[in-house]
Formats: sequence, structure tokens, C-alpha cells
Amino acid sequence: VDIIVATPGGLNYFITQGLIRMSCVRYNVLDKVDRMLSMGFMTQIKKILNEMPQGSINTRQTLMSSAIFSSEIEILANNVLNDYILIQINSNFV
Repeated sequence: VDIIVATPGGLNYFITQGLIRMSCVRYNVLDKVDRMLSMGFMTQIKKILNEMPQGSINTRQTLMSSAIFSSEIEILANNVLNDYILIQINSNFV
């Protein structure tokens, strides 16, 4: 699998069931990260990211979507993402 899009909880389930190996995933899109962090899934998110191929920035790409960019998500982004870019959409203009 080159790309996977999932919520951290759902992806963690597939990993623990042995249905997905993150060592083969090059692009990972984690959805609803804010909700998963508020429910205590930080360990699972870090486990998912650590199981992806290690190496240069060209080896893997991780995208995280969140309705809220809390300080907890900012800390996670700083710890696990290289030179991340924050794209913010203002609801007043949507």
C-alpha cells in the first residue's frame, strides 16, 4: 500500500489485527486527530507513525487533519513531522 487514509483508532485496529503493516506505507493521512487525542489515543498515534518507514523525508509523508489545532496537536506535529505546514480554514469565509 502506498497511501492510507484512516482515523488513528481504526488504523490501530487494523494494525493490531495484522491486516496492515505500516512498514510498507509511504503516505499516511490521519483524520480526526483532535478527537483521538482528546480520547487518549496519543500512544496509538505515535505507534502508527513509528511503524512507518524511517529515513529521509522522501521515504514517508504524514498528513494530519483536525478540526481544532490545539497545543497538544502542535506538540505532536513538532515531535513527529518534519517542517510541517499548517493550513487553516476560517469558517467565516466558507
